[in-house]
Amino acid sequence: MGSIVAKKKKKETSSGAQDSAGQSRGAQPPGSVSQNNNNHPPKQEVSECKEEPVQQGIDESKEQPIKIIKTVKAPEAKAEEVKLSFEEVVALKPTSPDEMWNIVKQSSDANKINLQPATSRKGWKTIRLFVSSTFKDFHQEREVLVKEVFPDLRLWCEARKLRLVECDLRWGVPKDSTSEETIKICLSELDRCCEDNTAPFFLNLAGDRAGWIPKFEDFSLNLASQYGWVYGLSVTEMEIVHGAMRKLNPNALFLIRDIDGKENIPDDLKNDFEEAEFKTKLEKLKETISKTFPETNVKNYSVKCQFNSDGSIKLSGLTGEESEFSHIVYSFFQSKIEELYPLDESPMDPLQIQRDAHEMFLDSRSSCVLGRDKILQQIEDYVMKGHTTEAPLLVVGIAGAGKSALMAKSAHRATELVTDGAITMPGNVKKCRVFFHFVGATPRSTDLASFLQRLVKEINPSQKEGLSDLDSLISLSYNLLENESTEPVIVFVDAINQMDEDKQQYLNRWLPEKLSPNVRVVLSTIESTTSHQTIRAFKSSPVETICGPLDKDSRQAIVENILRAYNKRLHDDQMKVLLDKDGSSNPLWLTLACEELRVYGKFETLTDKIHELPDDLISLEETVFARFEKETGGELMKACVCMLEVSRHGLLETELLALLGEKKNVEIPEYQEIDEEALLGKTQTKTETTENIEETKQNLTKLVQETYVKDESKNEGSGKGGKKAETKVKFKRPKGKQINFLPARDWALIYRNLKPLLRPCGDLGEGRLDFYHRSLSKAARRRYFSGEEKIKKHAYNFWHGVLADYFEGVDDMDRKAEELPYHLENLLDNNRLIRCLMDWEVFNRLYSEEFSIDLLHAWRQCGGFGVASAVYKEQLAILRTSDMPLIEYVEIVENVYTFLIQAGQYQEAIELMEQRLNDELSDLGERPDEMADVYQNMARCKSEIDKAQQYITREQIIDNRQIVEYCRKCLNYRQQLPESQDNKYRCACVRILMAHHLSNIADLTGEMNAQNEAFKTIDEAIDVFTELNDMGHLAECKMTKGIIDYDKPFDFREPLLRESLSICMKAYGEHHLLTTRILLNTGIMYEMHGDYQKAFQNFKDLKRVCLAVFGHGHPKTVRAIKTISDPRYQRMLQAEERQAAGVA
Repeated sequence: MGSIVAKKKKKETSSGAQDSAGQSRGAQPPGSVSQNNNNHPPKQEVSECKEEPVQQGIDESKEQPIKIIKTVKAPEAKAEEVKLSFEEVVALKPTSPDEMWNIVKQSSDANKINLQPATSRKGWKTIRLFVSSTFKDFHQEREVLVKEVFPDLRLWCEARKLRLVECDLRWGVPKDSTSEETIKICLSELDRCCEDNTAPFFLNLAGDRAGWIPKFEDFSLNLASQYGWVYGLSVTEMEIVHGAMRKLNPNALFLIRDIDGKENIPDDLKNDFEEAEFKTKLEKLKETISKTFPETNVKNYSVKCQFNSDGSIKLSGLTGEESEFSHIVYSFFQSKIEELYPLDESPMDPLQIQRDAHEMFLDSRSSCVLGRDKILQQIEDYVMKGHTTEAPLLVVGIAGAGKSALMAKSAHRATELVTDGAITMPGNVKKCRVFFHFVGATPRSTDLASFLQRLVKEINPSQKEGLSDLDSLISLSYNLLENESTEPVIVFVDAINQMDEDKQQYLNRWLPEKLSPNVRVVLSTIESTTSHQTIRAFKSSPVETICGPLDKDSRQAIVENILRAYNKRLHDDQMKVLLDKDGSSNPLWLTLACEELRVYGKFETLTDKIHELPDDLISLEETVFARFEKETGGELMKACVCMLEVSRHGLLETELLALLGEKKNVEIPEYQEIDEEALLGKTQTKTETTENIEETKQNLTKLVQETYVKDESKNEGSGKGGKKAETKVKFKRPKGKQINFLPARDWALIYRNLKPLLRPCGDLGEGRLDFYHRSLSKAARRRYFSGEEKIKKHAYNFWHGVLADYFEGVDDMDRKAEELPYHLENLLDNNRLIRCLMDWEVFNRLYSEEFSIDLLHAWRQCGGFGVASAVYKEQLAILRTSDMPLIEYVEIVENVYTFLIQAGQYQEAIELMEQRLNDELSDLGERPDEMADVYQNMARCKSEIDKAQQYITREQIIDNRQIVEYCRKCLNYRQQLPESQDNKYRCACVRILMAHHLSNIADLTGEMNAQNEAFKTIDEAIDVFTELNDMGHLAECKMTKGIIDYDKPFDFREPLLRESLSICMKAYGEHHLLTTRILLNTGIMYEMHGDYQKAFQNFKDLKRVCLAVFGHGHPKTVRAIKTISDPRYQRMLQAEERQAAGVA
């Protein structure tokens, strides 16, 4: 007789969190304690129940069922301790319900799971609620749950940033299904609930039927051992054991039904509601539940039975506001969810959200990296010592080579080294930041502007300069990475080649060829891509570390590690065949190949299967998708993959359930020979031009009015400000929208297949899914979006259209704002896109005070910023006539004019600011901080309009005086505010602007008072920025002082401009907007002094820096090129080139 070896389980944390990897494989549920053989009671006498060896090959179908010859009894449980391992449980054959539940007790821990409420939860979290019951007799209860209770609970959850997913696997499970597959689906879904919520939210409905009771031959020994199956229990009872009893689950609710009038049910229907032969078994179940759980978790409810003339049975008392059943379920889970997941309603820090998401990705990828020790050491050496040429380090390899895992491991190691004080930067500095960014790992991580915003804020948190556009972000990033005064930082950027394609050309504009001595940058990219070629061309000769093929030993270790987790291994000859394949040198290929072999069901032909595996990664992934279609019915799997592929940043599980639940979203119609370009063209708004702008504005005015008429009809009976009036009936709960979700069993099959290819994405815990690796996206495109161009376009239009239609109707405005504009842009459906951007809820989510990246991009796509200005001004006019409180209205006005400033619509912004000013003066109490901000923005807008003129003319005197007046008023109001560093800083910024325009007035009019005040004002700003040690603004002050009066002696102005350039180079580096301004003004100064050689050098530098900072075509670059094109400077340039050629 073989010994029974108990499984060991990862130790439970204090909060009840478990090893999620174990759970996903059907391991013991959260809370199961380790089974230690030393503590077991004497083994029972069991014949032919041998220890299960490590399985040879992959054939699960050949596993032998458990063979029990002797019937044995488990010892009586005397204490609150686990006495039986799962293997020992499987070896027993109880003969009565008492014995069955005694075995459950001995293999369970009666201590309640220790749950700790989530702290500081600001983002979205997924909640899973598992429904357990027999099928026939609880059809009506489940109808009420699906159509009434869960929609209401979901609505309540969404108001608290929780996404509810109900798991009712009885939907769609055939009544005659007795397969191991069904058992595995049920219990693995419970495992998912455990992973997401530690103690699953569990609902059991108990009646008078037992349901399906599997026999030993219905499932394999492996599956029985994984879950500690107790022979004789039904599937429903084992769900209770696994989800609620093995460790006492405080989130479990048991509803025991009493049917009034059951005697009236005809005999031929009675078996649907009771099974007399299992009466004792069911009584024991209910008794066990009542004894095990407190009264708060076990409730009885009553229904009345009514026999209808059509032969159906109606249970009354389940629906409506007075329903005891509905109220118990809703109230119990509302209370439990609220207790565990309270929402911290303080403002979320977007930077922290991004940081947390990248940290989660780092943790998931850095745990196990095999066969890459040499490369890891090379990266560590660079991190420790840098490079002699101060160049970046580049990790290069093919897709799937394991670069992300390498980068994650290296970033994790760098963090450890910094924490231990093992890294020494120049000046013997030990303190150092570690920044890591995994492109494609989170929503917006591929967007260059979003990445640079995060990089700048992480590297220099005290940076006060406004990040108003992409050019400024690029310039500031470049200077931070190049500047010697930047505090020590180590930067890891993984998959740089996956940045948005239209921004790849900016790589050498934000990444310097020569880094600051305090900066070390490690990048990874696919070989031979644009990013690889760009960095390879750096004159600083970046170090390249090749992430090449794995050696044979590492490949074998990976295979053994993966298969061991499933209690499997390959024969030596099978291992050789696998490792001899070309694709096996790629870690991702090897991982997918092991997954394919693991699920293959014919051991006899396993070697043939290995031979058949495609050698290249994309083809293998296509094979995987083909198998998924075959196993899950095809269309649903195809639709799921296509939706993930065309989504912007992945999809929530709840979104996929809703999308796949509608048949029209799943089946793509055949392509018809029609002009799809013409069809789509009907929805486009003309691009803004001088000729059609007025017509466009008139059409948009009509569009705005139509939209608001439609919206108002929806909101009849609304309260003040468009808010719905609160119901006066206290006992009524808000009604949620009923959604036709995909049956849970169908989704379980899809998810279980796709899970190895998916990764969580986005806010921690929000339940968003996306492809694990971008090569999967390529495989999806090759399989589902290939063929002639018109066929591909038809497919993309269909799937983008499905998602656009879905997101247009969702109540989750965060997701609507994130996804809908993207799909409408791809459909070229500009009318719907404009309607979307007109929605204030969408506007508020796309708007950013610093730089509204997505909002600007969307308007650029659907008509331009002039169109945006016309739309929002018309909307504001309508909004002003509504009953919205003025204090809320002016906040919207402020956001709109800030956006218009970002879009360069300065005159339109000024008009809104004047209206805002009047409202503040007449109705809002003339608050000093608000008045100061408005006047400062007005001065800024007027100044930008003034600077757009190439030459200063007398016609600009009025505008310059107005700008100065705005600045004076701003300063007057700021003087009324409490003294603070921030207020002092803002005043100094205003003084720079004021001094510049005072000098313009002096130049145009000769007024000495204006000139003297300009000097006084700029000196006050210099004092403040010197005190604050703000070197960047100090450089701007010095430059402004140097150009206030061109009649000042050259010896006065030249030192100021040279000093300003020196300070600017230290603060920002060469590639910065301020550098271009200083070079231009310095060149003009030398030109006026007659020193054309020095003017030429400044103008030449100006052209070079403008090209680097702004690129070709930018107005500043055009002006620089025009300046250096003067014949005098062209002659100097030719002479310089001849001299260089002669030297050469």
